[in-house]
Amino acid sequence: MNFKQCGQFRLLSGRAQMIADHDRLRQDERHVFHFMKNPMKNRFTNILLFSEGAVVLEVSKHDKPADTYIHATKIKSKFGNYVLAQSPKPETLIDWFRMIWQLKIKVIVCLIPLDNKDDCAKYFERKVGKKIKLKRFTVRTFAIRTDEPTTTYELSITNSDAKHEERILYVLRYPNWKEIFRPPDPREFLAVLKSAWALEQTAGQGSGDAVSPTLVHGISGTRRTGAFVLTSMLCRQMREKKQLSVVTACSTIRKYRYGVMRNRVCYTVMLEALLRFAADQGYVNGRSSAFVRAIEVSSV
Repeated sequence: MNFKQCGQFRLLSGRAQMIADHDRLRQDERHVFHFMKNPMKNRFTNILLFSEGAVVLEVSKHDKPADTYIHATKIKSKFGNYVLAQSPKPETLIDWFRMIWQLKIKVIVCLIPLDNKDDCAKYFERKVGKKIKLKRFTVRTFAIRTDEPTTTYELSITNSDAKHEERILYVLRYPNWKEIFRPPDPREFLAVLKSAWALEQTAGQGSGDAVSPTLVHGISGTRRTGAFVLTSMLCRQMREKKQLSVVTACSTIRKYRYGVMRNRVCYTVMLEALLRFAADQGYVNGRSSAFVRAIEVSSV
């Protein structure tokens, strides 16, 4: 290779590197076009939905061609598949059912009491034998089980477009985190996680690419929801890998779901729950002075 050829090679290599660097920069961009285009479907003007990772609804013969938006984000990882969602509004309830059906949701974790209809449109009945019918979807409640601090509702959901198909859906309701600045006892929060894992096993969510995501919501789908999802993922990482990456996990989720872990209360609940889980699993000595001190620091 002569000098001229060497120079051309360097130029081509440099150009390829430049393009690769620019592509990496663009991967970190976040867009909110669909959020801005659908103001009536958003609960809050300051809780953005990034287009990257957002759930895109499929359109059926009943839906308008452009009606694909819902304020929900998909997170798929080695340590759990989740949808982090804003609670449904009356005008987005049909979209909520469309998402549940499309993604084959089997488990929903509800992190609010459901006492205030303004916080969440009713998407299931809390009495056995009752049903909700909205357009092509019917949701019937046929079993309720209370195991403090949670209540589990066993539902069936049908879609008139899919005749003879009835799906089972579990809702795990945890009502004790009523105000965001009055967090629950992290040990109780950990119990909710374990109940959700047990339900996932009961529901038989599949494995690999066949795993249906667990749908998690509070009101905005960022604070309680983010704390639950991250704690669950990190506990699983700890159990499977005997290590965890708290900051990396939080940063990664924040790239896709706006507002997750912006609140220090949520962060401290997550940290203490992780410490308690580590002690339960025998990874750390829960009676040591170092552990007690770590709990004190995480609770500050």
